[in-house]
Amino acid sequence: EALVDGAGPIQAALACDVPLDQIEEAYQGKYNSDKDFAGQMAQDLGSIKDHSWPNNCIDWDYAAKELMYDYSEHNGHYFRNL
Repeated sequence: EALVDGAGPIQAALACDVPLDQIEEAYQGKYNSDKDFAGQMAQDLGSIKDHSWPNNCIDWDYAAKELMYDYSEHNGHYFRNL
């Protein structure tokens, strides 16, 4: 994901203690919630093919909670913990 939002992602990265030289590699994008981030990550990894059963039964709150052990977020900007 490109750093297209200017200073927003950089300020968020610094708030998440991401070293300056790792911001571009760690940046995952901007999302409205941990749940949205988890859903997009699952789609990007090919884990979710569509939003029909049983995929629409996933507890996205729990999935997001588990995923966030490896990611940081500030003001909607998400970063992989390197």
